[in-house]
Amino acid sequence: MGEVSGEDLERLANRVALLVSDDGEADNAGRAVGQLARRLGLSGGDLKALVLAGAGAGFRPGSTPGLLKLEQEIDALRRELREAREAERAAMQDRDALVAENGAMRVAIYRRRAGAKMWSLVLGLGAVGVVLVAVGVVLLAPDPAPVPMGASLGLRGDGATPSARLAMVRGGGAVLYREPDRSSQVIGRLGAGTRLLVQRMEWRSMMQWAQVEVEGRVGYVATTEVEIF
Repeated sequence: MGEVSGEDLERLANRVALLVSDDGEADNAGRAVGQLARRLGLSGGDLKALVLAGAGAGFRPGSTPGLLKLEQEIDALRRELREAREAERAAMQDRDALVAENGAMRVAIYRRRAGAKMWSLVLGLGAVGVVLVAVGVVLLAPDPAPVPMGASLGLRGDGATPSARLAMVRGGGAVLYREPDRSSQVIGRLGAGTRLLVQRMEWRSMMQWAQVEVEGRVGYVATTEVEIF
């Protein structure tokens, strides 16, 4: 094999190629291959080794080793292209998911801010309403009836004057005493808004008292704790 030149191998290859011709020409090519191989000192095993070495393990009929390599490279490029497209599709799906999540977060933040503003507005309106009601009560509430004093009360010799009026306990409540004196016995406590029938008015120790009857008990309350009409 070491003495076989390239020209000898090319002539042998040309004769081998004629083996696929018509019957007569193929027979002549077969005899020519045998003669040339014997002249070159090649055995049948040498011819087989030449064919396998030239074709390679992936040889296919109708192709050449260079073309087969090119096809393999094309297949590899196609696989890489498919993988790149799959990666692109996955990236687009992730992007769409992130965009949707971002939109949902923006909507939630907007609703939370809107709810906080609405709640602040409601609290503000409620505070304004309370202030307006308080102002209305102060402006529309009747003034306490003035209690006549001195000669206008028609005081008797004992410092008492007859009365036939109504009274209502003020917001702080009132204490019912047995006598018109804060040091006397306490016989009851009256809640705010309790209506009383004033029997008479009496002055004692520079303080005016109203004699009232509550559940069959007669006592005295300070006029500063009731509103007399």
